Amino acid sequence: MLLKGSDDEVGDRDRDYGYDMRGTQWMWYLVKPSVLPPCRIQAATVWHSFIGGENWPVHYWGQFEHDNHEHYRQPQVMIYTLANGKEIKCIGVHLKSKIDKEPIAYDAAQNLTGAYVNTALMPLGDCNDGSDQDYFESNYLFFDLIQNLQGEVLMAEKYFNHVLFDMAKDLRWTARYRDPILKISASKNSLLIDHILVSQPLCNGHFPLQVNAKVGQVEHEIFERVNVDSNASTRTSDHRPVSVVFEDAVII
Repeated sequence: MLLKGSDDEVGDRDRDYGYDMRGTQWMWYLVKPSVLPPCRIQAATVWHSFIGGENWPVHYWGQFEHDNHEHYRQPQVMIYTLANGKEIKCIGVHLKSKIDKEPIAYDAAQNLTGAYVNTALMPLGDCNDGSDQDYFESNYLFFDLIQNLQGEVLMAEKYFNHVLFDMAKDLRWTARYRDPILKISASKNSLLIDHILVSQPLCNGHFPLQVNAKVGQVEHEIFERVNVDSNASTRTSDHRPVSVVFEDAVII
């Protein structure tokens, strides 16, 4: 299970202990003592080697000049080594939400102004979260980040499967937020914001463990039981947890 941490109790919020994390929302892995020995956290320098350093150039909206960008919350990789020496890499990613601090601006015809739309968008897309969860995605974005991470079927061996694809639609959501743009209340705005993606070897029987159909869940029941007497300030999270069960596979 991947957990987002809270404020550093010692007050040093920029201390990262070598994992290139900062701020007040760290990423943690909660591991049972019985399976702790074969687990290890990958060094931050390994991730840096894949992206070419601690930051990289980005051309916002296709502009010719580039800016440098970096992870605010670098992905954290936990490696689990099986008895036969094969490894599973669990990559924990907290993708940045769209944080729009500007008041919503309308013109005389009650349409969003161009200036407001320009400040409310992210350069590449988002995870159905932010100043509006559906309006901007439908009208302005070419793709969202989950589609980008999954890959595309023309490179099927590198495509990632979403473990919640076969869960009932009315249960396939993890958070509810008010939509001020479309004027939808939180109770009527169910959103799938939390995701588990698995690579092809975990789906096609080429690995000792396998992800089969109907094994991904949004844990609504346990969330409701744990938070039955909670309020907005005491509940465990504003997101419901997601899970997947790995089963033994017949190696082919």
